[in-house]
Amino acid sequence: MTDEQNARTSPLGFLFSFKGSIGRGQFVGGLGVIVALAFCLLFAAASFMDPRGGPGLFIPITIILLITVAWVHCAIVVQRLRDAGRPAWHYLIFGPGPLLLLLSAEYFRSLWWLAILAALALFFAPAFFPSKPAEVST
Repeated sequence: MTDEQNARTSPLGFLFSFKGSIGRGQFVGGLGVIVALAFCLLFAAASFMDPRGGPGLFIPITIILLITVAWVHCAIVVQRLRDAGRPAWHYLIFGPGPLLLLLSAEYFRSLWWLAILAALALFFAPAFFPSKPAEVST
């Protein structure tokens, strides 16, 4: 069995693989997994804080978890872009784009809500791309 077949036989294998393509449903499901994973793992990392006020293991655990969440997000966005017939480098728009908008919300003072809405729109945008029609061989 190839690596791609192994990734496809596992229900959540698409979350870690950059091969193949995924449809809208899997993409939205993957985003849900990312959000749930981020909340659960950050709460778990917070439990590693030192009760005397120091960071304890919070910082290393958080870094590992954020790298995992970023990897999964990159994998599902690249697969979804491939399904929509768009080049993978468009990830540079849909990956760091929402994060940069959220970080810039501090500078928009009265329009912070607009930056958050724009970040959410970029985060979910690949779900609305139509799938590329399958090629029919004759």
